[in-house]
Amino acid sequence: YGFTSDAWATLLGWGDDTVIRVRNPLSAEWTMLRPALAPNLAEAIARNRKHLDEVALYEVGKRYGAGMGRGDTPDEELVVVGAYAKAGDDAPFYAARDAGLSVLRGLGHAPTFAPAQTIPPYLEASRTVDLHIDGKPFGLAGELTAAVRDAAGCPERVGLFAISLERLMDALGPAKPVRYAPPSRFQMVDRDFTFDAPEDLAYGDLVAPLRTAAGALCARVDLVTIYRGDPLPAGRKAVSLRVHLIAGDRTLDEQELAKVSGAIQKRVESTTPATLRAG
Repeated sequence: YGFTSDAWATLLGWGDDTVIRVRNPLSAEWTMLRPALAPNLAEAIARNRKHLDEVALYEVGKRYGAGMGRGDTPDEELVVVGAYAKAGDDAPFYAARDAGLSVLRGLGHAPTFAPAQTIPPYLEASRTVDLHIDGKPFGLAGELTAAVRDAAGCPERVGLFAISLERLMDALGPAKPVRYAPPSRFQMVDRDFTFDAPEDLAYGDLVAPLRTAAGALCARVDLVTIYRGDPLPAGRKAVSLRVHLIAGDRTLDEQELAKVSGAIQKRVESTTPATLRAG
């Protein structure tokens, strides 16, 4: 729901000059429209962590507050927010940051990140970055503060990203026309790759050279797993990807697939600090 409570407003410093109160609230817990989605997702993470060791959630929704919108909806803003937590993961910030960058890459942009200029009250100042497109911030990624985690009942650290879809649409203008591509009648082939990468290598920066190497044969790339722990040293992660390959005019044979796999390995290893894991 798009509501929050006085308890969250007090904890996060949301004053009456910002919040929009509900005249006839549905319950004592929903007394105002939410200025941020973070508390809702933190509570959802806590509920799901009772049953699951790893939880990744997102919501596309609106946040509300005086003057935070645009046009004929000046007090509301459409955003996408995601949260991640895993038992034993002491650095969920990286997963949240990579997810946010992946969202922007999936929309056809080349995002970067930099230390955040403005820190919202629910994120740790030392673990928050702005997500940029062409040097302009359109979102952020970080880690929930201990106070927010405790209030929501989260058992461990939680990573979070947030992207303003309205600012994105305003700044980038109308979407480019999508060219129709008929589906191929030939079989799609999957190839799996696992790369040993430093913790600070963003998912999008790993996938970009892979897509370049596969070229027009690359239908899509799926993230399979991100592993941290033994036998990997601290500061390293194993990122497993599944590449879906297809041609529009032929069935791909083993020789061509081996050539593409070799090109992917060469391109990734020459343009990033990641290396292909044997086996």
